[in-house]
Amino acid sequence: MQPSFETTTNRWGRSYNANIFLRPTNSFDLTTNYFLPATVGGDHAFKVGYRWRSAHSTSINHRGGFIEARFTNSVPNSADIYRDQYSESHLDTHAFYVQDTFTRNRLTLNLGFRMDRQDDTAVAAQVPMNPVFPALMPAIDFPSADADVVWNDFSPRLGATYDLTGDGRTILSASSSAGGVERQRNQRHRRAARRSSRRQRAVVKGSRGSGRRLRPRQASPRSRKNIARRETCGRCFAAPTLSVIAATAAGLGSTAPRSRD
Repeated sequence: MQPSFETTTNRWGRSYNANIFLRPTNSFDLTTNYFLPATVGGDHAFKVGYRWRSAHSTSINHRGGFIEARFTNSVPNSADIYRDQYSESHLDTHAFYVQDTFTRNRLTLNLGFRMDRQDDTAVAAQVPMNPVFPALMPAIDFPSADADVVWNDFSPRLGATYDLTGDGRTILSASSSAGGVERQRNQRHRRAARRSSRRQRAVVKGSRGSGRRLRPRQASPRSRKNIARRETCGRCFAAPTLSVIAATAAGLGSTAPRSRD
């Protein structure tokens, strides 16, 4: 059933949207510890680890009836036409780290480093056409996208503590480190995905009640920026919107385009 929207009260009625988010993640961790006493002037506590993580992301959005009927004071005036939105991506990460805690009398040093490798892909997918207006909202076949960029980060770490009194109550410490932040899934494919999705947005102006077709209205730079911000969701297949007279949404058979009120 098509959802309804009352413009005077901003109230939604009937069915609405269905959103499905799937985020399966698999990971594997391997760590080992080794203590080496009285070597090279002190005691060493080594820690070595490796982590693999595979994350898949799927987002699906469906609008009831593929059309949103718009009303003003309970009088139908327009409708927004949509097709489903679909987004799918995959991210692989690898991490390897080594740490040595060196202790000599009152002095303790923490030395180590970590290496990270990250790569993601926008997965190929298909979006079916709008069954009511297939000519306006045809099917989309997304062939996948890869930025051909693999992120490699090297993160060193150095820390030192010194027990000034020997009883652990007064300690002088200092540390320095560098690190990277894990990139979000889809984050590097948004621009390529937006081009590949072949997004179209048309708002056609017409006189009230006549259904007369006029020149398409050009969106302002600010409007284009807002539209792009809303539709940028990784490799989302954007849901193009076309305003038509409310008779279409109400099932009265008219299909002449006109502007929103």
